[in-house]
Amino acid sequence: MEMKKLFLFIIIIIISCRTSQKTSEVVQPKENIDQTQEVGFDQVDYYIKHPSEESFKKLMQLYQDPKTDKIKIIKHFFAHLEKEDVNKFLLEEFKKEPNILKTNDDLKNLLYKSVKSRTDGEFITQLVYLGILDLEPENIDIFKQYNVENSVNLLIKSIENKKFVKESFDAIGNISSADSSTFLIQESKNKKSPHRFYALYYLSNIYDKEEAANLYLDIIKNYKTEISVHLEISLERIKNLVSYLNKSEMEPLKINLVDIRKENPHLVNYINPILDEIKIQTDVISHLPKENLKEKDETKKKLPPTVKRTDPNQKKSTVKKQVEKKPDKKKEKSLKQKQKSQVSVNTNSVKKLEKKEEKKPEEKEKKKNVTVQKISTSHSQKYIKDLEKKMSQIHGIRSKEIMINIHNSLLTYAKSNSNSAKFIIQAYKTFYRIEEENKVRDILNQGIYTENSLKALLSYINDQYERDDIKILSLVQLLNLKRKDAEVFIKNIKEFIK
Repeated sequence: MEMKKLFLFIIIIIISCRTSQKTSEVVQPKENIDQTQEVGFDQVDYYIKHPSEESFKKLMQLYQDPKTDKIKIIKHFFAHLEKEDVNKFLLEEFKKEPNILKTNDDLKNLLYKSVKSRTDGEFITQLVYLGILDLEPENIDIFKQYNVENSVNLLIKSIENKKFVKESFDAIGNISSADSSTFLIQESKNKKSPHRFYALYYLSNIYDKEEAANLYLDIIKNYKTEISVHLEISLERIKNLVSYLNKSEMEPLKINLVDIRKENPHLVNYINPILDEIKIQTDVISHLPKENLKEKDETKKKLPPTVKRTDPNQKKSTVKKQVEKKPDKKKEKSLKQKQKSQVSVNTNSVKKLEKKEEKKPEEKEKKKNVTVQKISTSHSQKYIKDLEKKMSQIHGIRSKEIMINIHNSLLTYAKSNSNSAKFIIQAYKTFYRIEEENKVRDILNQGIYTENSLKALLSYINDQYERDDIKILSLVQLLNLKRKDAEVFIKNIKEFIK
């Protein structure tokens, strides 16, 4: 009996052990699967909620897991397209699986809504080039809005294929780039182009306004051989470009406009506003003195009464007169007096030359104190770096070209006696408080590398003229700038003269 009880007890123990073993075998794997899944999804959410360089790398790794929700990661990355590594990652993944974006309209719309900068727009351009996205009004509008320069060739191709012509021209006309300007100029010149009207309409938007104005002038000049609609658009657009014309160009334009108005009375509403604008610009030009020296008489008044203004030319003339008069007083000694005077003049000139040679080292030292150090010094290097940075911030990619124009203009004025040179010299005299013209010319000969040279000129122009349009015109004439560049200078003049 006891044996039976013992046997039953053993059987029960064995059965219970087996049961617990099976239970543990079944339950344990389930727990592991659940934990793995939970860890995977928690990681994606966690890294999305805590963006960092490390989190982006982790998400890129998780993206490769077939169980990961790729769409969730893509949506998160759309908000960070400015990051180069994210940008490259998405491009590579979309190359592998183009349909993940191409056939998903919701994801595509989210991408368009996520665009917040030119960098984002450039990313979309790359997708179009790769064929992952089609060129369509939605992304064309993005190219226009964010001035996406690398989209211009895509837009030109679209026009050539007669697809989204109006939208593409609208975008090209609002993108500032060499390619867009070249295309609009070529199409505007091409009388056989079926898109010439659109090109002429947007031509006035290009940066080189002078080039655009000249093309409109040609059409107006040859109005008898031009299609009426092209003439009308040229008249409409040139109104805002009259200020970019030279005075010599305004007079012929005025004559042409009067002739066109006589022959085409229906164009009076286009022509009269242009004539009014010519009057305004002529008035602006009249405010620039012939000598460009408003201060010429004022500086005399500002000098203290004890200080006398001397003219080296007058001194020379008096010496000559004295030399000529002496023989008249003593005719009998005329020959001797002439010889003596010639000798005295020659010896004086030699002494003057010797004095000049002796003073040269001292003058150089004085110049160094008066003028700012050249580019070779660390102080001047810092100035140039700061100026380049400021110019880049204000003028963008055109900053280098503008600085070269200013530098070359100043070098020219260092050796010039023109009215413009006199204006620049007076500006430097006022700013650097130097009276000697030769010292000012030495400073000018350093061009833009003289510290505060640009500040000196802009401050003087700002003080001389109250009206911005006159300030702009003076910069155009003095520094050989495009009017658009001069407008940017005057708009930001406080940044340079503070």
